[in-house]
Amino acid sequence: MRIYPRSGARWVVLLTVVMLVGGVTFLQKVHGGTEFALTKVYSRLFTPNNDGLNDKFVIEVDNPYGDDFYVKIFAITGEEVVSLKYTDTGGKQRVVWDGKDNSNFLVPPGVFVYHLYIPALNKVFSGTVVVAY
Repeated sequence: MRIYPRSGARWVVLLTVVMLVGGVTFLQKVHGGTEFALTKVYSRLFTPNNDGLNDKFVIEVDNPYGDDFYVKIFAITGEEVVSLKYTDTGGKQRVVWDGKDNSNFLVPPGVFVYHLYIPALNKVFSGTVVVAY
């Protein structure tokens, strides 16, 4: 038997009831999270010069439903630098920016703003990242 509480527009599997010999019942947790979550952001100051140290900016997310999401990087002036769309079956995912713009050229050093947008949830995560050489 599974327990399905309603979470907004979705039914979420939280627990599975497991019956053992002797009539003892255990609850087994099936689903760790119920919603898209930003779990880790690192190398907020990175140097995309291919020396093997801090060459990439990484965002880790937990995407339990496989929702499509977009990551856009903007210059501090508001100009869009790069736009990436992610479609997946769900679970843990990594967004990696190598410091290149939409034309595949390295961006100049400076402060950039990232937006991670999930249309199905109408939710945005944002922050800053610094590119240095």
